[in-house]
Amino acid sequence: MKAVVVVREDDGQVLAARGALCETARERTRGLLPRASLGMDEALVIPTQSVHTFRMRFAIDVVYLDRGGRVLGVHHRVGRGRILPWRLRARAVVELAEGQAAALGLAQGQVVAWRPA
Repeated sequence: MKAVVVVREDDGQVLAARGALCETARERTRGLLPRASLGMDEALVIPTQSVHTFRMRFAIDVVYLDRGGRVLGVHHRVGRGRILPWRLRARAVVELAEGQAAALGLAQGQVVAWRPA
């Protein structure tokens, strides 16, 4: 996985100083499965249109982004064993620690981007 910093373009706020971008199918498949937790300053960026939380050990927040990084929707406190809806216009999701999307004020229409760490 490639180390990235995830930011909100609208105001430049750093959403995750320790982010990771999944670049291969294997990385996308593994995702956060090997992790026991996700820190408040961490995020996982996955090029996909949907995610699931089967075999995960903790809840997460999931932010759907379109091709331009615009937030299409936010799912808060997604527990284990869930399948989230497939979004036709989504090109990536950002997985954050449980409660972080609300704490950061992430909302539909904002623009999120990532850059090399």
